[in-house]
Amino acid sequence: MSRKTWLTVWAVLFTLSVTFLPGVTRADESIGQTLRKMTGARTKLAWIRGSQGIGHPFGPGMGFDPYIWRIVVVDTDENGGKPRYLTERFGEYSHLAITANGKRVLWTGSESGQVGRVWISDWDGKNQHKLLDAGGIVGVAEDPPGTDWVYVKESPGTNGVEPVYRYQVDNLSKKELIWDKNKTNDKWEFSRDGKFACTRWNGWSVGIVGMPNGEENGHMVSNGGCTPGMAADLSVVMHMQAVGHCGIFIYNRDGTNERFINFTTGPAAQEGVVFPQFWWTSFAHHDARFFSFSGPHPGMNTLGQSKGDIYFCQFNEKKDGVVKWVNVSDYPEIETHSYAWIDSTPTPNPLAGFAFDAVVSPTVIPGEKFDITLSASNVTAQAWKGRARLVTDEGWGVRPSEKDLELDPGATKTVVMTVKPPKKEPTGKVRFYVEILDATGKTVDWIRISTKVLPPITVAAQMPRTIDEAKQPMDIRINNITDDRVSGSVRLELEGPAKRPAIDQAFGPISSHKSANVELIVPDLKLLGSTWTARFIVTAGDAEVRDQKKLASDRYWLVLGPFSNPPGEGFNLAVSNSCNGQGFEYAYEPEKELADGLDLTREYAQPSALCRAMAKTVPDSVVKAWQPMQERSAKLQWRTAPSEGNGFVDLGKACEPKVQAVAYALIYVKSPEARKATLALGPNDFAKAWVNGALVLQDKKYRPATKGELKAAVDLKAGWNQILLKVGNGLGSWGFFCDLTDAAGNPLPGLTYAVNPDAVK
Repeated sequence: MSRKTWLTVWAVLFTLSVTFLPGVTRADESIGQTLRKMTGARTKLAWIRGSQGIGHPFGPGMGFDPYIWRIVVVDTDENGGKPRYLTERFGEYSHLAITANGKRVLWTGSESGQVGRVWISDWDGKNQHKLLDAGGIVGVAEDPPGTDWVYVKESPGTNGVEPVYRYQVDNLSKKELIWDKNKTNDKWEFSRDGKFACTRWNGWSVGIVGMPNGEENGHMVSNGGCTPGMAADLSVVMHMQAVGHCGIFIYNRDGTNERFINFTTGPAAQEGVVFPQFWWTSFAHHDARFFSFSGPHPGMNTLGQSKGDIYFCQFNEKKDGVVKWVNVSDYPEIETHSYAWIDSTPTPNPLAGFAFDAVVSPTVIPGEKFDITLSASNVTAQAWKGRARLVTDEGWGVRPSEKDLELDPGATKTVVMTVKPPKKEPTGKVRFYVEILDATGKTVDWIRISTKVLPPITVAAQMPRTIDEAKQPMDIRINNITDDRVSGSVRLELEGPAKRPAIDQAFGPISSHKSANVELIVPDLKLLGSTWTARFIVTAGDAEVRDQKKLASDRYWLVLGPFSNPPGEGFNLAVSNSCNGQGFEYAYEPEKELADGLDLTREYAQPSALCRAMAKTVPDSVVKAWQPMQERSAKLQWRTAPSEGNGFVDLGKACEPKVQAVAYALIYVKSPEARKATLALGPNDFAKAWVNGALVLQDKKYRPATKGELKAAVDLKAGWNQILLKVGNGLGSWGFFCDLTDAAGNPLPGLTYAVNPDAVK
């Protein structure tokens, strides 16, 4: 007889035999009524039941024949409140979950001779089918109300972590990654809307974390534990004691107020059970007053036969003990992996038919008021009255703010609560809780949200505006974003080929919503030909803000731009090899200054005529790119830009916006003697070049940058020579290559490059 046939025959005989076991029928007949008296509402439970006198409370996969399990369900309002089998066939079942509306059951496993990982069934046992081929279920959630998600742990990625995804049950094409940071437990529990989760990370740490991937820091509440659970309203978290599994720890949502319930002296205590162990604790979905677990399991240590029942319990008010309990099924085989669901309509916790959500701006300005907006909807046929209360666990000293909340049938309302910051406002992430209270003042639901209080300043490290080996200036721009004056200090740390002491300097006060450049002088610093990184640490009040610049370069250029480059008549953006953009022919101020000498300290403005032309001739996307600059009437100044390792100068990084733009680039070259040279230019896109004030090259073709594509013979004089480039851009990348070579294309020896000849010794 084959193994599969033997199991089928055995299952029929076993089912007939248990019908006449003493006490089983009597317990089954009363369980539904008992549960309904405890909860005051329709209650459902699902769990897995072993067979053949073998098995383990962990479920399948513990070294035994895995196809010994069946799923048992009980419904207080159906079948006389008696347990029944949801799956008649034996299989490898575990990790059960009931959907938020109580209508479907999901689980991990397969039946003998079949494959499959995530299965689903209607509550009445109909429409059972494999939902997903890969992964194991770790939980369910409802987001938004009426939309069910199943959470699945899948095969390990390249980092060895088993990622957790969620799938929309009725539309599996909607798949979202929710965790791939580190190794987790195979048991997760989720808040009602799936925004928060409880599990175990990297061994034993248990706690609450935000979804997806820890967007909230959450609270680690344990250094050791198993089968963690979390109330669907996120009010409390619990886990089994790691050693011995003799009871559960209970914590508040923030990890405080630890309590312990010892099962060996509580409802499941049994005489004659040596070293009793228990397993798989879970809060009842929709009512955190109740929970279930399995045990005791005398054979857990040996991985042998392990009898165990399902217990359903009610916490006392402090959740440090049990006031009511019932043995759900006193059965001779092992039972484990229980999941309980309680209808939330009679005693809403959270409210069935109601949806609450709260939003706040992701960032707020220090010292300024901001709003938290609560939205509430009622899809029931009954009116509801309650209150919304705002609290914070961050010690702001802000009084809780309460507002009345009344919802007519079918109504949706918005409540706005204004937060007033304390005198000494912290920076960084701040959490708030919006609690929903019913008419009696009982908290029936709550939402945790957070915002980031910005530092009072923003900073931007600047490229050196000049090269001076003796006294190298280094600048950082500090912007005060508050309504008050700001003062503080700047520390500059240099990392490079040699150790340098940090440089500290005070700044301020900077007026409200104003900016200032802070200059720090570094003595005896050679930038050219070296690799340096400048790190700025700016402190203002209790806030610390950082920025850095990499200063590695074989040479620097002075860059001025962007000026606008409006297309001329008949211009076609689809044509890439020619351009009649007006910026090519238009002589901006630097070209006019060449004869008398460039003023490197001057500020330049955008010509108004070209700004108007730009707005009329370019697509809306280009207009939007230029709009911020034109709105603030930006003044342009010369500033430094490095050439990259291959010699490319990226004007797109140095100038914004970079579409339909023109920029000038300037460098000084010192030659030990007068000589002939070749200017080798590779622009993207069009370009002009002047050497010592004389135009030596121009080309209006649109092209990618290619080294040495354009060449011009030039005369270098002994001493310093000035090279000025004009490079225009249409769309895409923007920049140039520029070198001085001999006629054969070889680099000229003995040249010195600088943006400030006076600073070069």
